[in-house]
Amino acid sequence: MQQEIKTGGLERFFIACFRPGRYEELLKARTARHVIYVCLIVLLQVLIETVIPFSAWDLSVGGLNHLITDRLPAFTIENGSMEIEQPIEVELMGVIRFKADSGVDSYSRDDLSADYQEEILCSKGNLLLKMNGRVMDIPVTELSSGRIDNKSLAEALPVLRIFLGIYLISTFFVKIGVYMLAAIFFAILCRAAIRTPDGKFVTLKGTLVIAIYAKTLFTLLGSVNICLGAPIAQTLVLIAGTFGTMLFIDRAEAAVLKLTGRK
Repeated sequence: MQQEIKTGGLERFFIACFRPGRYEELLKARTARHVIYVCLIVLLQVLIETVIPFSAWDLSVGGLNHLITDRLPAFTIENGSMEIEQPIEVELMGVIRFKADSGVDSYSRDDLSADYQEEILCSKGNLLLKMNGRVMDIPVTELSSGRIDNKSLAEALPVLRIFLGIYLISTFFVKIGVYMLAAIFFAILCRAAIRTPDGKFVTLKGTLVIAIYAKTLFTLLGSVNICLGAPIAQTLVLIAGTFGTMLFIDRAEAAVLKLTGRK
């Protein structure tokens, strides 16, 4: 049984990002510490990708209440129909799009764009949502049995903030699933890629733990790119992150098997 080597949170993060040759120290930690690490990295990812950009946008428009009452064109949702004074389209961080146009009878999946991660399209007859990879088509008749306008929407902001909190929590758990699925993919892909002369290689469990830490740097770089409005195409970031993660895994496995010196 391997003896656990105590490493602090910041040291663990530093090793994960810059010292794959020291991953053997991380392998000796208890499973609970790996789980906590994943949760913290994903929490940081949500903070960078969603919370910081939304907070900055909220400040830029003077707050949601000011946006709804003073900057959003006058609109009403009544009798199963949405009417807005003039069409509006807002882009947030280059990855979120909101569009409202009562001149459109109904939006469909064909109106969604692959350029955005999240979309809210509101037509005269329906509300089309794309969030966390899911698409929901909600008829306007189901939104309210009464009247909704700028004033009533502003008064409902506390409820909207609760829904925003639920969205952030659901995003957190979805990203944990995505993070772990990606780590499993890399573990299977890179397993046994590095062997000793007598044929020994790192176990699948060991490679999975290595993959969890190897993804750290490239996951957060991708999040920063999103936060900045994706100045670098996400496809290029994904490709670079894939090769970078595989390189980190190979170096870590070589170090674990004592094939190279620490780096």
